[in-house]
Amino acid sequence: DTAWAHIGTGIYLLGNATRALHVLGLDSAVAEQATLIPRQRFCDHRGSVLAEVDVTALWREVGPCLALHHADLHAVLATHSHPVPVRMGRSVRGLSQHDDTVTVEFDDGSTGRYDLVIGADGIHSTVRRLLFDTDAVRPVGQVAWRFVTACPAEVTTWSVQLGRGVAFLAMPIGDSRVYCYADTSADSSPQPGDNVLGRLADLLAEFSPPVPSILDSLRPDEAVHVAPIEEVALDQWSSGSVLLVGDAGRAVLAVGHADGVDRRQVDDVEPHLGHGRQPLDRPGEPALAAGEQLVPGPEPGAGPVDPQRAGDGGLVGVGHARDQA
Repeated sequence: DTAWAHIGTGIYLLGNATRALHVLGLDSAVAEQATLIPRQRFCDHRGSVLAEVDVTALWREVGPCLALHHADLHAVLATHSHPVPVRMGRSVRGLSQHDDTVTVEFDDGSTGRYDLVIGADGIHSTVRRLLFDTDAVRPVGQVAWRFVTACPAEVTTWSVQLGRGVAFLAMPIGDSRVYCYADTSADSSPQPGDNVLGRLADLLAEFSPPVPSILDSLRPDEAVHVAPIEEVALDQWSSGSVLLVGDAGRAVLAVGHADGVDRRQVDDVEPHLGHGRQPLDRPGEPALAAGEQLVPGPEPGAGPVDPQRAGDGGLVGVGHARDQA
């Protein structure tokens, strides 16, 4: 891609994710675009409450839980980053490590040398394939359905209804919108030519409100994204000065999005952080050295790269869109 593309649906940020945003000074900007999630509610398909989790209390010492549209989060990250060299429309074609540096080859024939390469290019990661010579992706036997539509009044927090072989999640994401997610068995996936919304409505036919009204409110221009659920299974997420984060290293079906702030991944990256840097899981302390910037990545295969070594630590970031169908 030659420009940022805003795709995706909703994203749920748990307390450790918002703590990371606080360290970067972006928590207030994100909160302005998001909906505060005070609890997670679990119901059966008829709407009877099975359990509730008070996530405000659970994450009180860490950070609030927020929900927003993926594009809104991306916009905050992009507009609040200071100007840094970004190259669009480029893909990584090769990696080679020598001593403490990594040489990266791009599809236009150019190369760059970096102290640290971070592969955040999604579940079908090019960086992972180049690093470990393996795809490591395997299906879990389910298919995911995702869409965003008008939020009904009764949806005020993260709410899931659980049926036999099917689950439906509704979560407010601000601006009177609701993010909806369903997972079903792989054999229920729509076939070419099928009415996707009609197929989903059949699978959820026995579900109580607000599911019927949500499905009825979908407009023709509000697409339902359908894709198989896959996972990545690796024994390690780094090799030398190359580190995988997010779905590139450990794709799983999760209730929230903060996989990049995993303790083991922090352990992997710490040896590469130069003087003045602190690991991200120490709230209140700087995550980056003075003058460094954390830049959001674009879609897979179009990673922003800095072709020059940046002082004492270069960075390559290849983007990832979790909700791409």
